[in-house]
Amino acid sequence: AIGCDPAFQGVDLGVIVEGRGNRLESMDEAEYSDTTQIAASLYSRVLSHGRFNCDLGVDCVGTGMGVGDILEGADYQLSDCLNRLNRKDMEYQPPEAPGMPPVRPDDFDCWRSQAWWQFRCDLEAGNIDLSPLRALPAWSLLVKEVMAHQMSRHNGKIRITPKEKLRDKDILGWSPGRADALVAWNWVRRRIMNFASAVQAQAASSSDYGLYKPKEDAIPSVWL
Repeated sequence: AIGCDPAFQGVDLGVIVEGRGNRLESMDEAEYSDTTQIAASLYSRVLSHGRFNCDLGVDCVGTGMGVGDILEGADYQLSDCLNRLNRKDMEYQPPEAPGMPPVRPDDFDCWRSQAWWQFRCDLEAGNIDLSPLRALPAWSLLVKEVMAHQMSRHNGKIRITPKEKLRDKDILGWSPGRADALVAWNWVRRRIMNFASAVQAQAASSSDYGLYKPKEDAIPSVWL
């Protein structure tokens, strides 16, 4: 699976992550905002894996909208594997968070909040292996971006911290492209759904997943 958070107007980094199953394999960053360049890179990556064996998730808001249009256009025709991440999924079945009552798709304010909810639950269940990214220079920035996100209630809806707020110099000072690409990948990937299988996969890879044992609080302040 491939997750992408395109750059916006050349100010932020465009980020693409790739992984197989529950395991992340790479994270690439680029200072560009040209939609044709981003689309061409994604198309090349999809073909390298086999277009019918790859799931692609692109944040199709802002710059990403143009990227999605190109990927679905006549030149690339990737509508069969592209997930345009720009609206809430009303068929989404949210996992239950410890200590929290069950939630429904309508309880979220947008798709991004749904995806971060799923990401957090997968992390706590040990269903994501981030260990291959630890050697990257940007690992500490990725961790910082993830930890900057918090969930809250806004107008009765569950909301993840908006990108606009995270750009504040007192929080991050930049857009969390690394974390959002990771969350996009997690949303579209084919995952191991039960913890027992995740433990077996962990033992097989001798990885500790870079995760902590979940605490009693329902929405922890530290996710990695």
